[in-house]
Amino acid sequence: MWDESMRSGEIPGAYWALLSHPFATDAVVKKAFGDLHMLSHLVGAANRAHIRRLRQLEEQIGELAGKVERQQRQLRDGFQARDETIRRLNQMLAQRIEQSLDGSGRSGDDERAALNGVIAEISRKSLERPHIANGWNNA
Repeated sequence: MWDESMRSGEIPGAYWALLSHPFATDAVVKKAFGDLHMLSHLVGAANRAHIRRLRQLEEQIGELAGKVERQQRQLRDGFQARDETIRRLNQMLAQRIEQSLDGSGRSGDDERAALNGVIAEISRKSLERPHIANGWNNA
């Protein structure tokens, strides 16, 4: 019965029953004690291996968290740089259009209205971009 309890992992109750049984012989008690002693060595070794693996995994988690943070920072910086470039290009385009309208009497009313619409759209988008970038920073 002791050997079956060892195989099934039901050791505590079987060990107590064996030690407290009035007909347990010294040989059976010594065998059970020896089995339990060896099991304690195996459990200790397994625990040490698990602790080592846990520490390795914790280090990997730290490294990966740092990597993710760096990548998120690079993405945020890239988006901010892109948005700033778009804003500057929109300003330059709006200035060129305004210069074209101011310096040229040849533009017709339709062209002037279209260019004014483009300027208004560029201005509107330029004002929206910082809100998008700020939303990204706060995320």
